[in-house]
Amino acid sequence: MATQVAVNVTLSVLRQGSRGASVEKLQALLNAVADARLVEDGDFGPRTDRAVRAVQVARHLDDDGIVGRLTWRALLDEVEGFAPITVRQPQAFDIVDDPIDVCGIGTGFEATFQVRVRDADGTPLAETFVTAGGTGILGNFSIELAVGVVPSTPQGTLEAFERSAEDGSELNKVVLPITFGRALADPYIGFFQYQVEPGDTLSSIAQQFYGDPSRFRVIFEANRHQVTDPDRIFPGQLLRIPQ
Repeated sequence: MATQVAVNVTLSVLRQGSRGASVEKLQALLNAVADARLVEDGDFGPRTDRAVRAVQVARHLDDDGIVGRLTWRALLDEVEGFAPITVRQPQAFDIVDDPIDVCGIGTGFEATFQVRVRDADGTPLAETFVTAGGTGILGNFSIELAVGVVPSTPQGTLEAFERSAEDGSELNKVVLPITFGRALADPYIGFFQYQVEPGDTLSSIAQQFYGDPSRFRVIFEANRHQVTDPDRIFPGQLLRIPQ
């Protein structure tokens, strides 16, 4: 599902008690640039007022809750600085479940772009279209991308991109390294955090949590963003232990 925000909004002066389409656009802008998590219902109530004041304080404007020219401009300037596609979830090196929850902000060619996941060998595992905006439009998107199989590699990538209408090439591509939870533990339900102590090894930690020192590689793969050699961990490191 996507929420579209027209950049060329009518700059009506808004305040608590205002209603209508301009308020909906304001709420969508606040959600996009300030993660305000407002219901975009066109009703300028207390939550919208608080979100507006927070933006005004952050941008060193008078925090009067009135959305006039300066507040509109501050919000629209941030919109104009957005990349064509921004993925907010997952973050790089996150352990993801199946389906993978993906959300972010995009414009996209003719209101669509694509999201795809691959394993570490480059094999596509799943792909879908996303509706999120269009020319001059911001779109907040949130989807679930079902993989449906246990990936053959723990590591992989999530890609979001536009496809050229002219030659089919992939444009404005965002690539995030991810770790497939089901490739570590199936079913995957999350992870413990464990702080490495002097004398620890991945094998001893695997013995502690799994009762099997040979499962050290599960812990290694879950922490490839900070552990490059399974024989080298250091006191104080905070490791993810998949469950």
